[in-house]
Amino acid sequence: MSRKLGQIIAVRQNTWMIRIPMGCDPQTKQRNYYNRTVHGSLRQAQKFLGKKVNELGAYIERDGAKIRLDEYLDRWLKTVKSQLCSKTYEGYESLLAKYIRPSLGKKNLVGIRPLDVQGVYQAMSDRGLSPRTVQGAHWVLNAAFRQALRGK
Repeated sequence: MSRKLGQIIAVRQNTWMIRIPMGCDPQTKQRNYYNRTVHGSLRQAQKFLGKKVNELGAYIERDGAKIRLDEYLDRWLKTVKSQLCSKTYEGYESLLAKYIRPSLGKKNLVGIRPLDVQGVYQAMSDRGLSPRTVQGAHWVLNAAFRQALRGK
């Protein structure tokens, strides 16, 4: 059984703490967790975690679950603008507007898969764009995704 969310922390022999992030409190900015101690084998703890994640799934707030790529790229461009010279910033905006946003912009951030991104690069190549242009689009999108993963 694969799980996408949660942690199993060994407390002592045959005792495990199950920890599932439940999002942030918007007022205090404190992270909330569902914590439970489980006694038994690691396999039993894994089954319990999988069951709880499925039960709590509707209540778990995942970063990026409600934000589209377009919205995230707008925010990201605002944050990097001060770190870039104006010509580089304009190049980033142009690459995103021409090649990335039309095909991926309306998708939710967490819904974008590697094959989606690869499909954009392939479409760019099929249109006869130079490898340097495809590489530039990759650099910009990769930088944005790296920051999204860091959560800053």
